[in-house]
Amino acid sequence: MATIKDCLNKIKTAIYGREVRQSIVDSIEQCYKDATGHPERISAGVNEIKEMDEKANLLSARMDTFTTLTEGSTTGDAELTDI
Repeated sequence: MATIKDCLNKIKTAIYGREVRQSIVDSIEQCYKDATGHPERISAGVNEIKEMDEKANLLSARMDTFTTLTEGSTTGDAELTDI
């Protein structure tokens, strides 16, 4: 990850027009990433949270099924009593 100081130095020391333009573009992109908190990382975090929510919902549904077994069922009621 480039720092602002590195980006500005590249712009200042670039000799050819192409290098100058590319340095300016790279600097603006880096500034945007720094200002927005790196969108690709945020996107990955959001996806991870969605996966965790899905797993939590699945576990909750399993627990609901487990705890709502019919009266007298020893598979579910016995386990809940022991806990």
